[in-house]
Amino acid sequence: MPSNMVEAKVTQVILSLLFVLYGLSSSTTRSVSICAEYYNEGGAALVFQAPECGWYKSYHGTSRNHTMKCQSATLQGQREYQEDRVLCDLDVTIPFSDKNGLNQVKTVGIAAIFDGHLGSEASEMASSLLIDFFRLHAHFIHTDNFGVNKHLASSDQKQALYILKEALVRTIHDIDSKFTEEAKFVSGCTATVVLIVDDHILVANVGDSKAFLCSEKPITQQEVEGGSILEYVHKRKNGEKHPLRDYENGKWTHLSAKELTRDHHPVRDDERLRIEGAGGFVSFWSGDVPRVNGQLALSRAIGDLRLKRYGVISEPEVTEWQALNASDKFLVVSSDGIFGRLTPQDVCDLIPYPCRKGFRLFTSFHDPECIIETAFEEGGSDNLSVILIERD
Repeated sequence: MPSNMVEAKVTQVILSLLFVLYGLSSSTTRSVSICAEYYNEGGAALVFQAPECGWYKSYHGTSRNHTMKCQSATLQGQREYQEDRVLCDLDVTIPFSDKNGLNQVKTVGIAAIFDGHLGSEASEMASSLLIDFFRLHAHFIHTDNFGVNKHLASSDQKQALYILKEALVRTIHDIDSKFTEEAKFVSGCTATVVLIVDDHILVANVGDSKAFLCSEKPITQQEVEGGSILEYVHKRKNGEKHPLRDYENGKWTHLSAKELTRDHHPVRDDERLRIEGAGGFVSFWSGDVPRVNGQLALSRAIGDLRLKRYGVISEPEVTEWQALNASDKFLVVSSDGIFGRLTPQDVCDLIPYPCRKGFRLFTSFHDPECIIETAFEEGGSDNLSVILIERD
């Protein structure tokens, strides 16, 4: 890890420790109490606007997109503007204190894609505010109904994971509320956010960006000889066959896609029923995708104020925390532009192999532009964005 990254992480930890000590003083107790009132009244957005709560800003700070293991790529594609925003930081520090009042620092990885439409205002705001709002919500939830002298037993892993899940849900709500309050823009965006904590992951999803795992699975010799996988590789790699991933004990493996999200499209029965119940309708016009009131191809989004009254919501679908195992090799988060012609399984198939695009040779997953370029050349016309995280 570069020295500047190490220094930044040490600084965050020191600030976390100072925060706990600082919070013990009577003056700060009063300040925290005032900020808690703001929090109860208007959530994270109001706290960050209040002059009395300026110390939250200096404590929480900003650190994003600096983690070496976060590999990402974006491409404007055939669109006039790039409206996608990418956020990846695997070293977000959250201060906790256990039931004995002893300070602990929890490191959280965050990988998120915000796919904007009708402008980049919503995706820009969401990517800019997510980490700051998330940290602040985690703090207030941690202090047990916002009291500075009450400690949740966050040394309990289950309790800590609950806090982080709830903080993420509140963060997405507050980002949507802040954007809606401004009411100056017609834009909106998806939000697909993955939290990574101690080999556990959780996904919150709004819209149709995707998160999925590429997990290593053994295949039989008969499958290898049958050529189904090699045939796919043959087609994808300009006629050049590549070996499958070698596996211990003479076995072969391939990467199998495990989807972690479900798209929020108005054609989904549960989504359509909500929209129609709110007085909206879903159009099914020839040559077009289903749309809410003939306009939006999503049934959930941040922003899109004009369609909120017709059942478009920003409430995320959130998975439970799930443990990662040794076979889960890669985490992928991407905008829907990748999937004009490709599937999540196609993306997993691309990861182990070098591919040549133009005059560049992409030798491995460590250059995710291979996936971006492949999706584009397969006919993708939308903005394209992808995050690839290789697990140790």
